Amino acid sequence: SESDAAKKTKSAGDGEKKVRVLGVIPARYGSTRFPAKPLALIGGKPMIWHTYTNACKAKNLDYCCVATDDPRIQAAVKAFGGEVVMTDPKWENGTERCLEVYQKLKEEGKDFDVIVNIQGDEPFIEAHHIETVADIVAT
Repeated sequence: SESDAAKKTKSAGDGEKKVRVLGVIPARYGSTRFPAKPLALIGGKPMIWHTYTNACKAKNLDYCCVATDDPRIQAAVKAFGGEVVMTDPKWENGTERCLEVYQKLKEEGKDFDVIVNIQGDEPFIEAHHIETVADIVAT
């Protein structure tokens, strides 16, 4: 069934404000426990491909992108046709990367009501997980 946020996003003519949902997948190359994890191959494709592809299946995302400070991850995402936003390497966590992406998109005239931080190392995430989070925050 279609999520509540997806219904609100599509309901333009009923006077209800459209809820715009941004999905951001922070992805770091540097990790002490598992360097280059977003590029680790699963079934011949990088982990970030799996996460991005599954996240994009969420019906209520108006825009989904990978947020990274690493050109290798940027290149991998561009190679499979994904959206990627480069972020400042000074950030210590994914939440800070999400905020920077939101601010950059807002400067471009793209505004969102809900931001969903999608963990880059969740290659098997399902669309309904993202839709549920967005629905809870949107209501």
